[in-house]
Amino acid sequence: MENILGDIIYNDLLFGKDKETGVVGAYQLSDTLIRIFRRDNGTIHHHDEPFFPFFFLSDSALLEGFVPEDKSNYWLKKLSGSNFYQYLSIFRSWKNYRQAVDFINSRRFSDASGQTDQASLSDGNALLYNKGDAVTQFFLQSGKTFFKGMLFDDIYRMQLDIETYYRPGGKYESRPSIGEDEIIIVSLSDNRGWESVIHSKHTGEKALLENLLALIAEKDPDVIEGHNIFSFDLPYLLRRCEHHGIPFSIGRNGLQPRTYPSSIRFAERSIDFPFFDIPGRNVIDTLFLVQSYDVSRRSLQSYGLKAVARHFGFASPQRTYIDYTEIASVWENNHERLLSYALDDVRETKAISSLLSGSNFYLSQMLPYTYAMTSRLGPAAKIEALFIREYLRLKHSIPKPSSGQQHSGGYTEVFLKGILGPIVYADIESLYPSIMLTYDICPKSDELRVFPGVLNDLKELRFKAKDKSRESSGSGNKSLSDNFDAMQGSFKILINAMYGYLGFSAGNFNDFDEADKVTSTGQMLAKKMIHEFESRGCRVIEVDTDGILFIPPPGIETEQDERTLVCEVSDLMPEGIKIGFDGRFRKMISYMKKNYALLDYDNVMTLKGSSLTSRSPNFSPL
Repeated sequence: MENILGDIIYNDLLFGKDKETGVVGAYQLSDTLIRIFRRDNGTIHHHDEPFFPFFFLSDSALLEGFVPEDKSNYWLKKLSGSNFYQYLSIFRSWKNYRQAVDFINSRRFSDASGQTDQASLSDGNALLYNKGDAVTQFFLQSGKTFFKGMLFDDIYRMQLDIETYYRPGGKYESRPSIGEDEIIIVSLSDNRGWESVIHSKHTGEKALLENLLALIAEKDPDVIEGHNIFSFDLPYLLRRCEHHGIPFSIGRNGLQPRTYPSSIRFAERSIDFPFFDIPGRNVIDTLFLVQSYDVSRRSLQSYGLKAVARHFGFASPQRTYIDYTEIASVWENNHERLLSYALDDVRETKAISSLLSGSNFYLSQMLPYTYAMTSRLGPAAKIEALFIREYLRLKHSIPKPSSGQQHSGGYTEVFLKGILGPIVYADIESLYPSIMLTYDICPKSDELRVFPGVLNDLKELRFKAKDKSRESSGSGNKSLSDNFDAMQGSFKILINAMYGYLGFSAGNFNDFDEADKVTSTGQMLAKKMIHEFESRGCRVIEVDTDGILFIPPPGIETEQDERTLVCEVSDLMPEGIKIGFDGRFRKMISYMKKNYALLDYDNVMTLKGSSLTSRSPNFSPL
């Protein structure tokens, strides 16, 4: 598919300098080698490439006296520019790199005489910048990324779900405990139409687990997907394999996963979970996908698999439902029904992943992370990775995070309350990105001006992807249209994260003054928008950062009249700032800031804010 995507992926700043296509997996093979897996016409190939671990260093004196145990040399390069991390230290092996990190950390506490080394302590923990595991460092250094030249359907995805013999009333009454009960069923499917349910009815659990591991090795998926797979399925399988003395070799080349505590954040909530790093494969948890989706939509009543499948319309009318407290009983008395239930689980998991994974897939084509890592990292880490890769490529010094805080935010105000109408909704299209481009926003420490370069390229490529999506749809190729739509969605995610990164306290390229400049300019534009609409006889109800709800003046009655009015005001805005018509409504309940209800001309209601929502199915504010 390189011929389809070529004009988009050949952008070194966003996609890295290495153009190798088809990369679907990677792991650290040794102290000096990374193994790369490529999918080419459905066949997996691998090759090994050398890598040289590195970190950025604030002061060359911090490595004075360091000699690796193997006596090999290392490189210490003075970087261009005037940022805090002036040096790049490069090592021949991962072991030597770790020894150097330990050496520097030891100097933070005492010098050779046992006295506190004030020079090394002067900046707290910010002596070096060494984020990244071995695979991430390799991708930063090489410019390679996952999935170049591929469409989402080109990768081989397997879905997995387990059922355990849980009996209520035992030692663990409320919920199954990880590894306590036997696994009786493993259901599997893939994105090529294959399905299988394996069970222990006549063979026992050990044979079931061995069969599963053999199937994974035979099918050799690039991605393993599951709903709550990190916190339930994978740790459960690991425990039961340990119980039977079976190596949990679900990685490529028969390797076992590395596990470590991790966390992921969704708006105000942080979730701890055990991350499974499976060599050569990627794990995608659809539970995280739906929670990420719901951060902005706030439309899901539950994040459970069955509820989510019903919400999206994926649940079959013949879907089998069994409460977890009934599993042991159904297994004993009607195990075929339980097998159907298990198969429905992976079918729904596949459908949810197919719907929600596209943006992370296309983000992986840009970022120096594995697909699994990209799917769990926040927007700030993704933005910063683009900066670090480019500064590393050009051997330029990088800054440390600046201190301070942001003082201004978006302009939000309610001017009228009650039941009002008719209503027009208009908004400034891509307000903060437009301000950042129009007013040349750039962090002071970004000496290479990567920030405006990334933002402008993302904007241009998003337009290209949207055009290709429309062209593909017009020619009847829905699958290709969906892929380009997911691609433009991935660009949009990064575009919308750029402003937030400016005010991110831990961001190496943050700039609170520039963040304030964006919001204060946004406030000025919002107030100008209010003034222009009011001067034309409109009654403004509410403004919320980039959007405005108003009652049009007498004589403005049709949708075309309303669109013309919005265009007139848009033409009066500064160059690069455009106001778009975003909807018309029969009535509105204006209750308080960010809390209102809209009723359109088809009598479809839209609720905004928690004050006007309820979990009761019979609730209606109108």
